[in-house]
Amino acid sequence: MKVAIYGISILATILLFAGGFIYNNHKITAVWVIFSSIVAYSLAFALYWHDDIRSNPELKKPTFSEIVQDVVFSLGEKGLVSVYKRDELKEPKEPYNFGGYSPVKLYIKNNNLFADVRIYGGSGLPPIEIKQNELKNKPGDWDFNSNDKALEVVDKNKNPMYQFFYKTSSHIVVNGIFPFPGGLIIANDEGAVLNPFLPATFKLKRIFKYPSWKCPGEYEN
Repeated sequence: MKVAIYGISILATILLFAGGFIYNNHKITAVWVIFSSIVAYSLAFALYWHDDIRSNPELKKPTFSEIVQDVVFSLGEKGLVSVYKRDELKEPKEPYNFGGYSPVKLYIKNNNLFADVRIYGGSGLPPIEIKQNELKNKPGDWDFNSNDKALEVVDKNKNPMYQFFYKTSSHIVVNGIFPFPGGLIIANDEGAVLNPFLPATFKLKRIFKYPSWKCPGEYEN
């Protein structure tokens, strides 16, 4: 095929030069010769496209998938970990109970893993809630940002107060401040601890850039 392409290309070039050479003396003949050279170039390109491009199609991306058996929830990335069999979550489970307070409800709905949670919303304010990945009761001067993998709530000083992210499709991690009668649960990437007061040193590393209206879904780094 490549020999034919080269041959036609050479012929087209000869015809083009020949048409230019005889143009002054035989204009009509020269026009037909030049036209023939254009046809030859077109044929050569068509053969090249068929031989080189169509014979080397792009490789498709792999479509591997994982059969998930276990579902994991982490309160604090290296903190309290609960593991359930997938079938167990046909009905909601509450993996933690702190003096009658259950901050997390874990379940599968329409083949999607959800974790409904209640977190600290500020002194004297109702807790912030996440239900089926929808945010409720966020203080007016706070902000939040999100994408299809994570959601983060920050206070008015852009300090993260709550982070929710899918580490995998079957592993949810939640960091933040969880109030319960008599104290707080402090969860971050180092673990989860119980404390009667919010320590001044508590800090989460931001996931997203802010303000969210300017940087929707953009990661901090």
